[in-house]
Amino acid sequence: MKSMVRFREESSSESPSQKLRPGRPRKNSQRGLDKLVELPKNLTVNQAVYLELRWEHLPDSFEITHASVFQQDGASAHTAKSVTQWLDDCMVAFIKDWPGNSPDLNSIDNVWHMVKKDLQGKDVSSILNLEKAISESWANIAPEHVRNLALSLPRRLQAVKKRKGHPTKY
Repeated sequence: MKSMVRFREESSSESPSQKLRPGRPRKNSQRGLDKLVELPKNLTVNQAVYLELRWEHLPDSFEITHASVFQQDGASAHTAKSVTQWLDDCMVAFIKDWPGNSPDLNSIDNVWHMVKKDLQGKDVSSILNLEKAISESWANIAPEHVRNLALSLPRRLQAVKKRKGHPTKY
């Protein structure tokens, strides 16, 4: 399977903080989701890989989604000192103590559920067909749905608090 991650090939003197600074020209999109980045099979996402992915994709993601806070879970690659230092250096607001496994609070889990539902009945008998179907499904997720998921976070937090960390309806 070919690599779908588009790592930076050219040398760039632009630092992460310069890349993320306000006023940087960005792509314009009507979608609420950024492009889907497919990783090669068997790739271990360590802190170096994760940092490169953040550097490459975070600026456009913020612009496209109109986000003001970056959410990531507590996976070790996400919480590595090099990653959190880079986010701090770039002045990216992010939640520092997010649980490693918090499906009730991660809106992306709802998005993946929608993608999986959309794949039902489609020909996904080959890797190529599966990749194509996932990409199409991802591209067709309405911005309103993504916005509603983001707006539901305060309710989700209250529900988790009320259930003392136990699973909720979300």
